[in-house]
Amino acid sequence: MRKTSTSSSTQPVQTFQHSQREIASGEDWTDFEYWLRISNDFYTPLLSRGPIIKVLQPQWLAEEIRQQLLKAAGLYEGAEGISE
Repeated sequence: MRKTSTSSSTQPVQTFQHSQREIASGEDWTDFEYWLRISNDFYTPLLSRGPIIKVLQPQWLAEEIRQQLLKAAGLYEGAEGISE
């Protein structure tokens, strides 16, 4: 999982599971590794962080999170008063 740094996301990433380990970082991002069995409980914290969290592996989970976020964004397509 990659956490990107923005002015509104200066807090450290919540520990999702005891196996969380920082594996790489750059000027505006930090990558974390987890060893866990993915359950529905894991999706909510990821989805709730929207644009500051990116699942890198496994690919099937990255695609599942992507699809969920696109589905949510679709609810706002054509909504008045909302700008990008």
